[in-house]
Amino acid sequence: MCYGFDMSATKAIHDYALRIPMDKAQALATAKEETGLSVNQLLMLCVDKALTDVVNSLRPAPRIHNVPPLSQAELQRYYSRTDDPMDAVTPAQLMASQIQEAPE
Repeated sequence: MCYGFDMSATKAIHDYALRIPMDKAQALATAKEETGLSVNQLLMLCVDKALTDVVNSLRPAPRIHNVPPLSQAELQRYYSRTDDPMDAVTPAQLMASQIQEAPE
């Protein structure tokens, strides 16, 4: 036999410590007094109204796909330059900078 349980039928009130900054707690208490709603109802309304916006603002930006490809001349110009300072050093300079005899 299956027994159904309807949580809305039980009107139990549960107090719990809510870790929010004092200014937010005061704003929540003020909203509770002004609206006559419980803290739980106010929090659920806030979640319902704002969760989608919060998730969208925290989601990483989508990749950009509508940029035209670079021309061959632009690719040559960008990728022909070197960024590595070691490319300017000749092999002779490299050999001259090495230790000739290692200390024992």
